[in-house]
Amino acid sequence: MEKFLFRKIELWVVLLLLLLTVAAAVLFGGIVRSVSADRDKFGAVGKAAWTVASIPGNIRSVLKEAGTNTQLAVDDSSRFAGQRGWVAGAAANPPMAGYLLHSRYDGDAGHSVIELTDLAAFEVLHRIDLRGDAYFDGADRSTPLRPTGHWSTRLFRAIHPIAVDGGDLLVKDHTSPLARIDACGERVWMKDEGLYHHSSERGADGTIWTSTHLRRSAIPGAAEDFFDDTVINLSAGGEILYERSIAEVMLQQGYGHILFGRSPFYRDPIHLNDVEPVLEDGPHWRRGDVFVSLRHASAVLLFRPSTDEIVWLRQGPWSAQHDVDILDDHRIGIFNNNMHDRGSGERVEGVNEILVYDFARDTVSSPYRAWLEREDVRTPSEGLFTILPSGHLMVEETDAGRLVFFSPDGGLAASHVNRTGGNEIWRQSWSRYLPPAEGAALLAEMRDKGC
Repeated sequence: MEKFLFRKIELWVVLLLLLLTVAAAVLFGGIVRSVSADRDKFGAVGKAAWTVASIPGNIRSVLKEAGTNTQLAVDDSSRFAGQRGWVAGAAANPPMAGYLLHSRYDGDAGHSVIELTDLAAFEVLHRIDLRGDAYFDGADRSTPLRPTGHWSTRLFRAIHPIAVDGGDLLVKDHTSPLARIDACGERVWMKDEGLYHHSSERGADGTIWTSTHLRRSAIPGAAEDFFDDTVINLSAGGEILYERSIAEVMLQQGYGHILFGRSPFYRDPIHLNDVEPVLEDGPHWRRGDVFVSLRHASAVLLFRPSTDEIVWLRQGPWSAQHDVDILDDHRIGIFNNNMHDRGSGERVEGVNEILVYDFARDTVSSPYRAWLEREDVRTPSEGLFTILPSGHLMVEETDAGRLVFFSPDGGLAASHVNRTGGNEIWRQSWSRYLPPAEGAALLAEMRDKGC
């Protein structure tokens, strides 16, 4: 054995082996690059090459999952003076009516949950313990966009779940497949042709509008790791009815400078984080249009799928915003994260705001700023708001792990801090208000499952 290990080798043999190794590495890299653009290319050889190339990223994901849980809230646990769970405020009258499809990370359980909660009594009426491992079992993980470790039960968050027929829910994380689950938390089906993310909303015809990252960009020459965001319309059964790359539309209609007008190249220049369908015709939009929020461009646009046209686009004064809501026939509300980064990390300038843009007057106002200042609402990313039919205002301070409900006159009606027994605060996950009739119908369907 020793003679074999230390035998002399001709120099030409060493050089030949070196050249063959380099050639194999170049061929391997070319196959992996091609598979990243077309997952069916090279068949079994391509899949094997991608599996090998994914090993370092998967190891990083495992090590990350074994360390600090990324669903911990950004702020320290002392911020809310020991508050845990639901607390009614001094302004609890008039009482709130309706339900909350409460999506949050349960640090005590070690996974995310969805709780259908009665807002009049703050009582959990139905709970689903989520299992990301089961929902995404067999999913295509070949993507250069982001590691897939958060598709696990321990790290999965159900971002903005939405109810469909039979008491089932559509769930996804930021950049994950889409799954339909039943009221018992069992998977009905899973879709992984794209990577779904952010909001889910119901259109005028009852179908679902959300967003995906395309696995292969629609823009010729775009880098393989370019985040090509779409608006996508689905049936409750998962059939894709419409899908369009917003980046491609922007490039075609003269907004290419927002996408590629910087150097070095930035792989996520728009970061689409909300698709809000228009339900009725108005003087400034049409039924079937969608408002789209682009966080990294600090832009909101009105897109008309029927004509493939950006009807309106405005950047600022909102900054790194989320969640566009239509308030009436001429006004929209925008959750302004008011986030800036001057090189030392994300910081909220003062507090979050709900900015109201008036199309009729071309004005921007901040009618709730004093309320948000008093409660010190500040999440640098994510976040949403809902104005309830009663006039109450719901604000989710996602990164800080808090939900805040204001009474119609601005007093504190209730709050929920997602704190565990170990005193840690965990992220909320884009909860959804349900009016009384809708929430009661969903509860009845869920209870019919007998979970």
